[in-house]
Amino acid sequence: MLLACRTQTGSFLHRYFGDPRYAHLGRSVFAALGFLHNLSIPETLPLAERKHVPLRLADANPLGFTRLLTRSRAISTLAIATTLCHCTEGKVTADLKALWIRDVGLSLPAQGHFLSYSLALGAFGGSIGAKLIPAIGRRGFTTVACVCSAIGHFLVSNPHSRFQWLGFLAQGPGINANNGSAMKAYCGQLAADSGMGRGEFQACMASMRSIVIATVPMLYGSLYGFQQSRGEVARWAWWAVALLGAVIPELLHRTLSDADLQQRGPAAAAGNSERELAQRAASSEVLKE
Repeated sequence: MLLACRTQTGSFLHRYFGDPRYAHLGRSVFAALGFLHNLSIPETLPLAERKHVPLRLADANPLGFTRLLTRSRAISTLAIATTLCHCTEGKVTADLKALWIRDVGLSLPAQGHFLSYSLALGAFGGSIGAKLIPAIGRRGFTTVACVCSAIGHFLVSNPHSRFQWLGFLAQGPGINANNGSAMKAYCGQLAADSGMGRGEFQACMASMRSIVIATVPMLYGSLYGFQQSRGEVARWAWWAVALLGAVIPELLHRTLSDADLQQRGPAAAAGNSERELAQRAASSEVLKE
């Protein structure tokens, strides 16, 4: 809601004053409000419950995330697929979207409405996923979300303005990289079963995501500029979004069987053994009585 209000406010100030600087000024006010709100949020993890681990030189290794890719084939495949899904994320496609809606002829007010529309769909897509996963399972949801994302981005690549609205709507549960949410859950569980801590797993995934956010926009921009320099409609960039963020992740997802996603690592096996021993001990006590 705050993002939509910020977008509409910036668009209004730009139209009213005729200077884009006022749009940035208005949006900076919302950013300051968000910062102040974050300061008021209480800490959820008390200091007494935190684990204090000494820092090592290896912790500063920017390629430390690669340890996640050496756990097992299933973990590495899911980690790569989930990371590629971020190629459709709003942070990665923001510049491409801004250029595209301008070049397809959307007016300035329509551009503001469209950005708010895409933000609202992003929130709506997450709620759809929460309903779909219990109904069709995580694997079914991943396939549906990836297919919807690929179709939606292909529609967006059509230069007629009506396809921009339709294309983002068609992305449905896969919008804003939501198509990778179920795969990330699988990957996190397998990593935990293999003995990796939850925090370590999240840190590795964040590092891989940061690589996408830092590099992929340059690829989209290069494709966009290349086609424009040839006097063509710059559709290749949107096709790259669909390919990298939806088609390839789904293909990687389908290389794994259901058994691969249910593998239990040594840590889980040890936990299961301890539980079994406890259950057997409890049963023997009952029999003695």
